[in-house]
Amino acid sequence: MYAAHFYSDEWNQEERDNLINKTSWFMKQEDLPEQLIKPISFIYGPDEKCVGYHYLKPSVEVIALKELFQPDNLNRYKIDSSILGCIAKNVLDLLVELSLKKIYPGFIDLSCLYVPVSKVDQSVYLYEPELFQVGNIPSSYHWYPSDSKLYQEEFELFDEERQKKADGKLLYKILTAASKGNAKIPPNESNQENSWVYWSLLSKGWKECFLNLGHRTISYEELRNLFLTGEEKPKEKAYALITILRQAEKSVHEMSRELYLLQEKLESHPELSFEQGFVLGNKHPFVRPFREYKKEYRSQLGHVISDYSYGETLLIASEMMEEALIKEERPSVVFIFLDGEIKNDKIFHISLKRLAMLKEKWYTKLVLVPIGNLKGEGYQQLKDICMKGNKK
Repeated sequence: MYAAHFYSDEWNQEERDNLINKTSWFMKQEDLPEQLIKPISFIYGPDEKCVGYHYLKPSVEVIALKELFQPDNLNRYKIDSSILGCIAKNVLDLLVELSLKKIYPGFIDLSCLYVPVSKVDQSVYLYEPELFQVGNIPSSYHWYPSDSKLYQEEFELFDEERQKKADGKLLYKILTAASKGNAKIPPNESNQENSWVYWSLLSKGWKECFLNLGHRTISYEELRNLFLTGEEKPKEKAYALITILRQAEKSVHEMSRELYLLQEKLESHPELSFEQGFVLGNKHPFVRPFREYKKEYRSQLGHVISDYSYGETLLIASEMMEEALIKEERPSVVFIFLDGEIKNDKIFHISLKRLAMLKEKWYTKLVLVPIGNLKGEGYQQLKDICMKGNKK
């Protein structure tokens, strides 16, 4: 079945002329990948002005990745990391085929990539090739600041090496279901929760590849090998280390409520099966090793509090997490519940360095859960460590 695609009214005359020239070029091309939705004939308005083109629709109902990656649709279509991996691999195969034909699209927008509604991991279709770079006519896709950071120089036209970096960024967006155009690497921990979850599930090889996209050359063979590695070693479970820093006995009910809400959220998360571990400070920190609890398990907090060191408790927690990650690398989160003033001593500063190391080396997410209106230098330093992004 034929369908119509109309050029946007937002394009000025020069941009429209470029689109028409590139559309004409694709009409004349033979032996293009069948997943590339090729223009067939121009559409003219009453004044004989070219306003768009006809194309042959896929035989199945499709949805754009930008729409698929909206939170409601992620749940509706039961999108997990395995499905995202299949979509990304299908896209990579298409990108390689285009590169072999010396076609360099530039930064492909997720709104131009479509997958079948009935089986989203089965195949992929790329619409609007008139947005590609063709000859000396540059790509018409929008550039974002995070895209520009991949390159050390300014340029107008993509070549093979520049295109590979753009393709690497596109795979990153797909593997983390990043629906926003200005997708930073790694995802923002505070406002991109879905993307952070998918990022956490990636292998260390994928993370290092994406974090270093702007500082090295990249090959399609390397990317294909990373897909093979991911298939051999799927990641399904995560560590959640819950650290309780409680000073006021009267806060037990509020802290328990926040703890129960956290455990409820861990249970309902669609992507991860969590193993919970606990470090509870009270005179001498009490450790409960990592294990997978039955649904609706809720940890209980004691009412009586004896003096103990917040710094020592945090240090034990960071060491416990690192020991677990050395044995088996997994997505990891440290939740820190705090209700009192932190003693800004030497052991506390040592614990901060260990927590920072967890973020940098193991990509551990640190989440601070303050109870009450907290202030003080120690609290601010701990908050800064938790909020600060990975350095790599």
